[in-house]
Amino acid sequence: MALHFHTISKITSKSMHWNLKVRVIRLWIVPDKFKPEIPYSLEMILQDEKGDRIHVSLGKTLIKHFKENLY
Repeated sequence: MALHFHTISKITSKSMHWNLKVRVIRLWIVPDKFKPEIPYSLEMILQDEKGDRIHVSLGKTLIKHFKENLY
């Protein structure tokens, strides 16, 4: 059975469950204002196969869960 992927243009606030197939085209870390050695957030621009883009911001509590998969 083939997986069904949603496009970025189909994301709405009506649902919180999507299957996205995207590429990270830009990634950067925003340092904490008071402790610059600690990341405050991880920012990304994602692009799907249609060329649609979306900005994603991961807070510092989520960075550790995703960082290994992104580098």
